[in-house]
Amino acid sequence: YITLDIGSRQGIAPRMGVITETGVVGIIQNVSNHYSKASSILHIDSKLSAKVKSSGVSGSLQWQPGDHRVAQLKEIPKHYDDIAIGDTIVTSGYSIVFPANHPIGTVSSIDVLSGQNFYTMEVNLLVDLGKLDLVYIVEHRLKEEILSLENE
Repeated sequence: YITLDIGSRQGIAPRMGVITETGVVGIIQNVSNHYSKASSILHIDSKLSAKVKSSGVSGSLQWQPGDHRVAQLKEIPKHYDDIAIGDTIVTSGYSIVFPANHPIGTVSSIDVLSGQNFYTMEVNLLVDLGKLDLVYIVEHRLKEEILSLENE
């Protein structure tokens, strides 16, 4: 978790995204008047909808315990054979938390498990979460409309 020195008095609310200029950091979970707590993308239960920028094919990004600079992009159908090491991974825009096309990382390896129809990719994260300083909070301005529609 990351504690930020900004809270509800400054308009921060749960389910807002936390980013830097270079990449995604996490999602606001709780707020008080002057502080907020965000779970980083390195939280074991964190999953982020992400896509390969060049092809637009999306999957689920999740960190596996180990290196804090690497996550895995899973559930990419293996018939997309135009994905290469070095391709940029960005947010998909399929959630109310992050806008589409915000950078996450680059593909460092591509694997297909025996008998599986999906790629698992190692992604080098663009943000070194061990050296955070300045972050930005992202709010989807039409979040309430989307949530209302989804609940109907």
